[in-house]
Formats: sequence, C-alpha cells, structure tokens
Amino acid sequence: MRQRIDFTQGNIINGEKGSLTLLFKRPFASAGECRIISLIGGKGSNVVPDTADTFVAFSCDAENMPDYAEDKLTFSSDDGCLHIHADGVSAHAARPQGGENAIGRLLLLLSTLPLAGEQKDAIAFLAEKFGLEVYGEALGLCHHDDIPGELTVNLGMISLDNGVLSIHLNIRTPVTANVETIHAQLCSLMTENGFEEAEAKIKAPLYVPSDSVLVQKLSAAFEGMTGEKAYTRTISGGTYAKEMPNVVAFGPNWPGEPPLIHRANEYMELEKLKKHVRITAAAMYELAR
Repeated sequence: MRQRIDFTQGNIINGEKGSLTLLFKRPFASAGECRIISLIGGKGSNVVPDTADTFVAFSCDAENMPDYAEDKLTFSSDDGCLHIHADGVSAHAARPQGGENAIGRLLLLLSTLPLAGEQKDAIAFLAEKFGLEVYGEALGLCHHDDIPGELTVNLGMISLDNGVLSIHLNIRTPVTANVETIHAQLCSLMTENGFEEAEAKIKAPLYVPSDSVLVQKLSAAFEGMTGEKAYTRTISGGTYAKEMPNVVAFGPNWPGEPPLIHRANEYMELEKLKKHVRITAAAMYELAR
C-alpha cells in the first residue's frame, strides 16, 4: 500500500524529495499515409497538463475513428486533417496522482493509429512507458520508502518542431533514492529508444532525522512557546533548505489548518504571524545554546 502523505501537518520540514527536470529530443520525420503534422501539450514540466492537441494527416475522418473508449478525447476535421484534442486535470508535478495527464491520454490514442517509421516508434514508446502512469512502473523506476512515499513521474510538455519531437519530464524521488542512479537508468532507456537528453536540472533529496540536534531544538522552541506538540513532515516540493547543509524549513504552518502556500490569496493572520516571530526568536536562542 502506498503511503499517504499528510501535507497539512508539520511545523518542521525535515525531508524533501529529490527532483529531476529533464528535456529529451528525438527525430520525428513524417512518413506514410497516416502521419502526425503537429503535436503540442502542457504549460510546464512541473504541471500535469490539462490539454493536448494534434493534427494528423489521416484518410479516416472524425466520424470513423478507431474505437477508443475515452470520453475526454474529441475529434474534428480541419483543412483535410484530423484534429484530436485531449482533456486532462491539472495538478502540481509534486503530486501528479491528483491530476490526469492529457498528453498521456493523447499518446495512448495515437498509438492505435497506423503510423510508420520514426513516428510509430516514438509514439509507441511514449505511450507504453508514460501514458497515464505517475509512479514510473513501466519505466522501471518505481521506488518507494517509508519516509516521504514514492517516486513520481510527470510528462509535463510535448512539442513537435521541424521534425524533432521534444518532451519535458519532472521526476520527484524519495529521500532514500539516489537521483544520479535514477537519472542514469532513465537516460539509458531513452537513448535506446532514440531520445537524446538536451537539458537536465537535478536536485538531490534532503533528509534530517527527527532525532537530530537541529530538529530537537526546533521542536523544543515550538513546544515551549505554544504548548503544542511539534511535528516533522516530508514534502514532494523543495525549499531554501537544500541550498545549505544541516538546514530544515521551519515555519508558520499550523497543524489542522489547510495549506495556503502558492495558492490564490495566500495570507497569514496577524496574530499568528506575531506568534511565529516569538517562536523563531525562541528557536534562535535554542540553537545558540
């Protein structure tokens, strides 16, 4: 059973998943009677795409498409081409299981068409290895630990330009996973299937044990000032803590309250802000002792 992570609890973020933000490209030459003319989807590698579109030169019109039981795909004829639109549900790539990937949905449909050559190979590979998966099973990257949960994969963007197909990936790794090993495994698989890495941004995970001196002193400061128990937690995102060794994110996230970070109208009540200032001062005193 996969671990459910409680994102609303925890005053001390002592664990942050690692991340890989990657761009891969491969030739995508057009050939055959059925061929993809354009393909685009997604707004960013760290966002689950909610739409994706393609235009296909195909002798079959919209009313005679292959039977594909999916109500979030729409078909129309446009200037002699078949336009296929896929809908999904947007979510942050840190928690892609909360969304539905429109690019993956479109790839699964395209893999049923009679494509040929490089287009057939590329689409078949992407549909099989990504599709609507989020945990990297088909890629052979599935990894789970008991601290922050599982590895996740998001195919965030796809585009076709001048006969070259580009895909943008965002992968979040558990704190016990080696990001360099995962990167090497993925690159090997992508290279075997004609994709070349064009860009890579890699951040190792962070974990400071709950029984460390740092976490214990921060906990003491919080508990001493509030009379409430301090909690640690691990997140799928990243904070300033990764920029320096022996640092954790410690701040105004009150147990039981909904998370407001990065959301519309983000705010903090003035009294809670003042309380946080006092807690921070107590923490500085504890750390200096």
